[in-house]
Amino acid sequence: MNILLFLLFIFLSLGMGVERGEYDPFRITFYTKKIKGKTFDEVLKEIKEKLEEVNLPYIDSWTVDLKSGEEYEDINILRYSTIIACDIKDRDDLIGRSPIVANLIPCVINVYETVDGNIYISVINENLYLLRYKKQMFMKDLKRIKAVYMRIRCVIREVAL
Repeated sequence: MNILLFLLFIFLSLGMGVERGEYDPFRITFYTKKIKGKTFDEVLKEIKEKLEEVNLPYIDSWTVDLKSGEEYEDINILRYSTIIACDIKDRDDLIGRSPIVANLIPCVINVYETVDGNIYISVINENLYLLRYKKQMFMKDLKRIKAVYMRIRCVIREVAL
């Protein structure tokens, strides 16, 4: 029943978007928020701090600056930072029980700035992935992943304010 409702939701969402010429698979695959009134560096600093606050520790990050490269003229992104986080205590046990989880933990959060000056934070929509692989996971692991990503979305919403 859940799968039917989900497919109906996707069908209606895609149908409505196609009518308006707005179909964008990125919107289904990723949870993304536009940031207002903050610089790229402020967003990076704030998201790392808030991840620590909700016990999803920051592991590492790297930033790519595309401003200076002529080879990137057709790309509308100026800067892109990938944050690796969610160094949760039970990560190894979780992956040991459900190896498919290694694609979601540690978490990857992306921050990017477009040529028009907009800044966005994005994370994968874990629900599509979990829907596909839930039969290969223990229920407690499925719930754990959902809880982790719920906290990530809360962090992203807070930073977006």
